[in-house]
Amino acid sequence: LLSSKKIKEEYRISSKEPIDIKKTKEQAIVLKKKLENKMNTQSEEEAYEKAAALKKDIKFIDDKIKVMESIKKEKISRSQYMKLFGIDS
Repeated sequence: LLSSKKIKEEYRISSKEPIDIKKTKEQAIVLKKKLENKMNTQSEEEAYEKAAALKKDIKFIDDKIKVMESIKKEKISRSQYMKLFGIDS
């Protein structure tokens, strides 16, 4: 029972931890570029199914970058981040 309360309290605290939108956006851009390079390599090697899957991932990341650009705050809580990006915890 005590460990359950402790876990709930730790979760509550961690859900309020701020996430830096600018830093997250920069990381997403780097990931997008890496995936684009990999997609191009797959296309050159005629692995078109793998390239198509990467293209979907790139589009997903690009959409999330656009969402991050629309956020006016520099930081948001982890729970807000999860709701905004549809991440189930």
